This record gives sequence, structure tokens and C-alpha cells, in this order.
Amino acid sequence: MGKLTSVLLSAAPFMVIVFVFYVIGIWPFNGVNVIVDNTGITNYISCSVAVAGGDYDLGPLDVGHRLSTAVCPTSDSSVVIRLIEDNGVAHVLTADCYFGPRGYSGTVTVQVADDTIVHVDNDVGFGFP
Repeated sequence: MGKLTSVLLSAAPFMVIVFVFYVIGIWPFNGVNVIVDNTGITNYISCSVAVAGGDYDLGPLDVGHRLSTAVCPTSDSSVVIRLIEDNGVAHVLTADCYFGPRGYSGTVTVQVADDTIVHVDNDVGFGFP
């Protein structure tokens, strides 16, 4: 057996594992990060992000601060942000973006100000970032 053949045979198990991980969506190791940036004058005692199949509690969001989380939707999804003011008033905001459960990577940055979305920077694409 030649040297090239032995190298290919020794690499075969690794190539099979990579192929299986790719098919079931584990590799490439990508995903979507969501950043919520408070550019307004209202502090929030609670901020959470929801995508299809998952809710992510980020904690309090003060003026001038930002919070982030990696999200893993189970189906096609947009981003829903839930904000609660210190007086208990809740706000539900939907960011204008879209991504699916597998193969998408990048960052969605949502700027909120006084209970509204003022800007969405959707830097999400299919494949590697």
C-alpha cells in the first residue's frame, strides 16, 4: 500500500464523523447571537429574547447598556424581545429579521429606545460568518 492510500484510509473515520455532524446540523459550529442595546432613557428590570422553540432571559437592561445571547431556534424564526419596566409595564417587540434552525450564523443587533425598536442590524447569513 502506498503512503497516500494509508493517509486517506487513516483520515476516513474523521471524514465520516464530519459528514455525519454536518448532516445532523452540529457542524459547522455556527449560530446566531442576538444583542439588545438600550439607547433610550428607560431602565428595564427584565429583558428576554425569544425565538421559535426557545426563550432566553438576559436579566436587567439599564440605559446605555447592552445584553447578548446565542440563540438556537427549532424552526424558522424572527426575534421577539420582552422588556419589563420597574413599574411592571411589559413591552413585546418583534425585530424585523429571519433565520432558520440550521446553517445560519452571525449577529442581530436590536437597538431599543423607550419601548420601541429604533434600529435592527441584521448581519445573519447562511453558512460561515
